[in-house]
Amino acid sequence: MSTMPQTDSDFQSAAAPPERVGFRGEVSDWVEQDPDLAEAAESLCVNWGFMDRLPIRHECMHVVLSLPFYTHPKLMEGKSYQGDHESECYREQIQNYVGSSVMEKEDFVLYVQIKAISGAVRENTSRVLAWLVAPLVGKTVQDLKKIDNYGTLPGEAMNKGIEVEYTHDHGSGKTVKVTITSPEHGVFVASESGIEFPERFSKRNEITPFVVPSDEEAGAIFDVLQPGLDFLRAELAKDGSALSRIKVSQIVGLIQKGPSSGLDQKVVRGMDAYPA
Repeated sequence: MSTMPQTDSDFQSAAAPPERVGFRGEVSDWVEQDPDLAEAAESLCVNWGFMDRLPIRHECMHVVLSLPFYTHPKLMEGKSYQGDHESECYREQIQNYVGSSVMEKEDFVLYVQIKAISGAVRENTSRVLAWLVAPLVGKTVQDLKKIDNYGTLPGEAMNKGIEVEYTHDHGSGKTVKVTITSPEHGVFVASESGIEFPERFSKRNEITPFVVPSDEEAGAIFDVLQPGLDFLRAELAKDGSALSRIKVSQIVGLIQKGPSSGLDQKVVRGMDAYPA
């Protein structure tokens, strides 16, 4: 029987994750079974039901991003490593860093934030619509997340009697907010800053607003990942096929014992305020 890996006594947050980590427990599986990164990426594609698989390096970076959910669960609480705009913000900069097109922590943080801004309104719209539409079409929110990055959701919502109204900036034409009116729940407003909920809406805990990560949040995640990312950068510079020989345990070991190994607190996030 597989057992959880033992960790240094000063690394309390990784000692015993309370439950299976990741979608269908896949992150716990990777830690226990210790595939190479390419094998883990293949299993991620199968588990999530991706019909058109992206380049293996892209999916490997999602695997790398998933590992702090196992080693630093409090830090990663409320975040995602796959399936939404938030995960792509971090995945893209992880990939840029190991490919040496992003060189410093400050650049990593800045580019995560720039990427986040570009899709914040759409992501918040999608989170509301997925929650509203799922019970109406007999699917889970996770099922809807797999459908062309929510591209069909506004149409499905309107077909079910949910009104979706876009407000644009007159100068740039950019969508600045989306007003979603549900006959059952009331009016939601999705914007770059988060989600405004109906006044008496009692299920806010089921829809986590997306906000642009703060310097503190993105920086803390970089600090945790950096030992693993520096190792990946060096190995890929020597051998472009290194993802097929680097084991998940090698990255887990580096981020467990790195300079941020004691970082187990939850980063204060803007979304906790449920912005209007």
